[in-house]
Amino acid sequence: MKNSIFSTIVATAAGILCAASSEGVVVSTFSVDMLGNFQPNVLTPTDIAGVIPAAQWLPAFGLTGGTGGVASGGIGGTISVGWSSPQSSVIVGSSSAPGDEDMMEGYIQGVQMSDGSIQAAVVQVGTLNLAALMWDYYDVYVYSDQGILPPAGPNLLSIFPSPGSPTMLSHLEYSPGYGAGAPGYLDSQVNPSGNYVLYPGMTAPVFSIVAQPGSSSASAAINGFQIVGHRTIPEPSTGLALIMGAGMLATRRRRQSRG
Repeated sequence: MKNSIFSTIVATAAGILCAASSEGVVVSTFSVDMLGNFQPNVLTPTDIAGVIPAAQWLPAFGLTGGTGGVASGGIGGTISVGWSSPQSSVIVGSSSAPGDEDMMEGYIQGVQMSDGSIQAAVVQVGTLNLAALMWDYYDVYVYSDQGILPPAGPNLLSIFPSPGSPTMLSHLEYSPGYGAGAPGYLDSQVNPSGNYVLYPGMTAPVFSIVAQPGSSSASAAINGFQIVGHRTIPEPSTGLALIMGAGMLATRRRRQSRG
């Protein structure tokens, strides 16, 4: 009976340990604002924007180009960005959150040509040295909102990690744009017409973002993106479960020695 009770207690403690094994905390954030050729307002280094609120947004001017920088609040590691697109445009509104509005104004875009062919907008990111950045994994938020009403889409926003398999997510943009009436950032995979998509739990050192319009869409936008680096740390309850298990084991041994 004692052994049965002890086994039950140990199993319960092990369940607690597994349920509270670890959690990811944000270490730093790398944010890029795709301005294209027309964005009227550029974020200042102190402006805050994004689903994960961050300053120090890196401006990416023009239809093609390249730049690089370090993550905001980061430990180390430089990240490079290159991009190419056939067109760019802008949507301007009014908002009580000017940093978010400014970030969402300009964008590069993939388009469907008059002959039916598709030219995608592509952003390439590398090289993410996770050890130097002190990241165990990262999430990528891609902002896309040029004001195309459903059912004109859906467009495709795809991420191509290297190494890894591509992930393609359908996306119907919120028609008024962030600064012209949207209640905030809307996840396209949760809300039928959102203004961002999320690719979580990535570890690839290099990846590409591709914006490709659907068969009936005029264009597919990339307004900006954020790479949010996480580090996995044990939860406090993990240590508590270990202490409980060790204490119960010691008690059992003492009882056995007395018996």
